[in-house]
Amino acid sequence: MYYQKRIKDLCPSNIQCKDEDCNLLHPRCYAGVCILHLQNKEANCDGTLLDLSNKEFKRCFQQQKINGVFAFNLCKKQNKCEDKQNCRFLHRKWAEGVCIVDIIDECSNKEECKLKHVSWEEIKKDAYAKFNIHNMNPELIEDNGNHKVPDYMCLEYLRGLCQFQTSCSKIHVDWECLKNTSYADIRDTRRKSCLFDQSTSIMVSSEKFTRSDIADAYFEKIYTNQIKKMVQKAQVIDVLFILDITGSMQRWLTSAKSNIHNIIEEFQTQIDKKKNIIRTAIVAYRDFGDDENLLYREFTSDPKIIFEFLKQLQAKGGGDDPEDVIGALEKGFRLNISKDEESVLCTFLICDNPCHGPYHENLQDHHFDKVQEGDLENIMQKYFQLKKNNFFTCYKITDATDLMFKKMQIAFPTLKITASTPDDFKQQVLFSLQQSLQQSETKTSQTKKTIRIRAKFLKSKPFDMNNSLLIENNIDYWKNFKKQQEDNSVQGETLLIINNNQEILPAKDRGSLCQIFKLFDVVLNRNLVLKLPNFIVQSYEQNKELSQKDIELYSMFIKKRYTSLLIAQQLADSFRQKTQSIQGVPPIFYVSPIIYELEKPFMGVTQIFAETYIDLPNFCEWKKYTNNTKYADKDEYYYTAFSHYSYTATLGSLIITDLQGKNYILSDPCIHTMDEKIREMLDDETDFKENGVHLFFQQQHRYCHRICKELNLKPFQDNQELPSNSNDIDDINKSISWSCDDVVYVICQVCGEFQDLKYVDYLKQHSCICNNCLEDKEPIQLTCVCCRKQYKCFYNQVVKVGIIPEKCDQCKSKCVKGNLQCIYCGCYCESRVNYKKFGNDQIPICNEGVRFLNALKCQKCGQLYNYEAYIMPNDYKDSTYVCINCKQPQ
Repeated sequence: MYYQKRIKDLCPSNIQCKDEDCNLLHPRCYAGVCILHLQNKEANCDGTLLDLSNKEFKRCFQQQKINGVFAFNLCKKQNKCEDKQNCRFLHRKWAEGVCIVDIIDECSNKEECKLKHVSWEEIKKDAYAKFNIHNMNPELIEDNGNHKVPDYMCLEYLRGLCQFQTSCSKIHVDWECLKNTSYADIRDTRRKSCLFDQSTSIMVSSEKFTRSDIADAYFEKIYTNQIKKMVQKAQVIDVLFILDITGSMQRWLTSAKSNIHNIIEEFQTQIDKKKNIIRTAIVAYRDFGDDENLLYREFTSDPKIIFEFLKQLQAKGGGDDPEDVIGALEKGFRLNISKDEESVLCTFLICDNPCHGPYHENLQDHHFDKVQEGDLENIMQKYFQLKKNNFFTCYKITDATDLMFKKMQIAFPTLKITASTPDDFKQQVLFSLQQSLQQSETKTSQTKKTIRIRAKFLKSKPFDMNNSLLIENNIDYWKNFKKQQEDNSVQGETLLIINNNQEILPAKDRGSLCQIFKLFDVVLNRNLVLKLPNFIVQSYEQNKELSQKDIELYSMFIKKRYTSLLIAQQLADSFRQKTQSIQGVPPIFYVSPIIYELEKPFMGVTQIFAETYIDLPNFCEWKKYTNNTKYADKDEYYYTAFSHYSYTATLGSLIITDLQGKNYILSDPCIHTMDEKIREMLDDETDFKENGVHLFFQQQHRYCHRICKELNLKPFQDNQELPSNSNDIDDINKSISWSCDDVVYVICQVCGEFQDLKYVDYLKQHSCICNNCLEDKEPIQLTCVCCRKQYKCFYNQVVKVGIIPEKCDQCKSKCVKGNLQCIYCGCYCESRVNYKKFGNDQIPICNEGVRFLNALKCQKCGQLYNYEAYIMPNDYKDSTYVCINCKQPQ
């Protein structure tokens, strides 16, 4: 009985097996037992598991069970166990406060032991009284159907005997969870065939809320009518959950894990995905001194990422009563919130205790001095001023948060406070989001004429400053540049919001070749400028069709603009790295270029070039430091040192001129080439080739600056060295005079965000990495969509540059469509698909397909499938199987 004859087939990890491809046996009745010892593979266990012989184990199985659980299955710590998620024993409500040691053997310290010492019979009587359902319990349920448990529930699991861990054809649920619970709310754990999306199939489809009268009433309870009007204009809807995950929040964390994924998925089915995007972020917090006291996931439009993050969270920590609420609010404020002025931000704070400091009444507070009066109000005022379409909801769980919520409401007047329980959490959030969208259709902003277009983008992620391909004595700059361009290429899909009206710029800011349009990239969360050549705009306005020559010229325009900016970016990064510690050197950055393929034309074209909008304060004026021939601003002559550096760093292949932009953030470079391969690639009419290089050194940069000498840049010609007794030496070596408190504008080299720094901070080693990216010191675990295994990734960083991480590095390089593919689902993952013998045939099938077939039973006799014959795809899809014996005529 109880798999005694199949000990060798038991999985040593039993209930904690994390291998989805494991085809061994996982009966729950072996919880807490050292399987390896039973299998004679280990003489002794490490002491955490029960070290039983086969004889002793048979004796244990003769004991009575309670709701399918033996006494030896129970964890001795029960509710005091700090790692329930990974514990090999079981935890049950009816066993809390009971001395399990005394039940199994005998407690040797009864006098000092604070737990109850009662018999197994007494515990059973109490458990049956509390958890009997329809006067039944697992020990009384019979296979003949004389019970009220639905057919899709696994009776063998309720008894603790089911051999399957995650591949059972019926739902696994503990008996105690059925008490006072609707069967429809039980999580669906049934194994799915490989035709299902495994990452989301364990989630039960949430019910549809269609009663508009109920929704309206509930909606009014949570929000004002104003939110409806604001969502009407929304392009992006950001949903931010700030969640307390200390020990007392276990029920709420369980509810969040069960519901947030469903909330977002259902809401996404209601929106017009061509007009709106919903993004979700999570900030989970504990308290000062706790391990992992602040965890988060950046805004993402992929619910699976949020679901993966929630699965890893555990409710633990929190010594005194208050928690680090302010730290969580500050982290949420620094996330990649949409910069689209018409977007909506909905923030939900879920906590049962207030923050430290003067924001609670008579609670035990070990960190009272860390929070000052006004700290909470200051961060809430920042939230309130962040955007016009801004909604903040606090969920009241206990009275302890009353004072904190009241003071938050003073700084954020429209903040709503809602009394809630884990049971109605899903409905409250879903109604507040869903009904706001159902009440209105998305409309174009009344203040600006914009259009929305789906697009695919091509861009380059920021260069790795510690692994630059721009090395000393590089004999082939162009070859290495092309490799770096290929390695850093990022592609994806997005939604663009383009302003139909051309930007009216001051005369000194206007270019002579292009018209400028502003656009917003929803996925990248960037304001950009779209540059269209004059002949494209004129043709569109005159309703003229583009000639083949025009199309070729436009295609070349995009290619050379994109490549020129990437070259300038790389050289600026290298220059900045080498000069960051030199006093008076400008921190030069170049904007990022992007190419878009549009779903529908804009101004008659379906491909456009855009670059980052230099979004700096109004007092930062556009300046031209040099041009592409002779001019150089004498007052800012030091900029020419960068051009000189570009020539030396590429071993004379090219030189960058025409330096222009705002406060060291530059755009529109002109490149004079000496290398024929680069010249052919750029094919730019502003490239004056060798003549352009000579003009620079003879007119713009006639004498080397002090910066050139500190970088050991060789003079282009002998007369570039200015005599030491020259009267012009002070003017030539003039540099920027910065004080420690002066502000420098920089671009984060990880996520591409603009930030302002004090000059003294810029000189530090990591100054060009923003605080959010610096906080991501450790990568997170994600599940590869290909091999389904976990891999490490700096998700919060890469998502900001448009990379949606889906596959691990191994699958990216090895798994190619067209190789070995599963006969049923078409999966081509190298680590998941193998040949399996079906009768006399070898057929490729994925691991999920094998697991599915291992649990498939004959519809007539109930015999497990044994691969005696190949199951046709249609039968596989319908889970239809009749064994050979039952097919034969009787």
